[in-house]
Amino acid sequence: MESTELRARIDARLERIPGIGVWLGLAFLGLSVVWFLTTNVAVGVVIGVQMFLDGDTGGPSPSAAELTEYMPVWAMGGLTVLFLGGMLAAALILAAISGRPLAKAFAPRRARAAALVVGGVGGLSVGLFPGWLADHLVEWFPAIDLGALELIAEAISAGGWFDKTVMLVTVCVEAPVLEELIFRGYLWDTLERSLPRWATWLATSLVFAAYHVDPVQSTAVLFTGLFLGWLRLTTRSVWPSMLCHFSNNLLASVAVLASNDPEADPTTIPWWAAALAATFTIGLGAAVWTTRDRDA
Repeated sequence: MESTELRARIDARLERIPGIGVWLGLAFLGLSVVWFLTTNVAVGVVIGVQMFLDGDTGGPSPSAAELTEYMPVWAMGGLTVLFLGGMLAAALILAAISGRPLAKAFAPRRARAAALVVGGVGGLSVGLFPGWLADHLVEWFPAIDLGALELIAEAISAGGWFDKTVMLVTVCVEAPVLEELIFRGYLWDTLERSLPRWATWLATSLVFAAYHVDPVQSTAVLFTGLFLGWLRLTTRSVWPSMLCHFSNNLLASVAVLASNDPEADPTTIPWWAAALAATFTIGLGAAVWTTRDRDA
């Protein structure tokens, strides 16, 4: 029996397994959690040893600024790529095991120019409401802080040109590409094998938000995840969401660099700007729906 025929039979049997997409999705998430814990434990050990050598023991947890002292900014960027690269590797392995062609598993389908424009422009507006929400969550719940958001901002603004370059490439290029291939690519395609498209949209948006771990960032970024998923839903391509993710992160990084003044008061997003941006983003979602492929 030829290998292609055997592969086809295996694929057919896999597709007959009830909920195969959900099971593969859970397997992927399980591997991702194990990888996340492994990398974070390793980082914790490195920081703990460095703190011990510096004689900084028994005190409160280090702030974002202090963490950049114990771990170089370039190492933080490398850790991000290592973690996302591990998730992508797990996705590639599971796709190969389940016989899913890469052209389907990661949705590199050609997108219409209008959808790409909506993605790029949407990235400039989609982050304002989450930014406003993150600021107010800290006000409403004083027991929590900006956590990961503060650490990312500190890492981008700290250090010299090399550190800034590493973090900007990580945040604005590597993270959007890898995260979209993972969440709107593999995980979306996997869940869609067993779930309706609207359920896949909601599930991947929730998982994307939860992946950020930090309670403030996870809550705030859900709106962004829903819009990224909407682009994937309406275009059936990963490119518009990737472009949106890129422009959103680039705008946020430029804002961090522009406000890097120790004597300046922290700027907050006005409620009316957040509301206007959210309305505009939703309007873009409606516009891309009208240009969708009829089989999407």
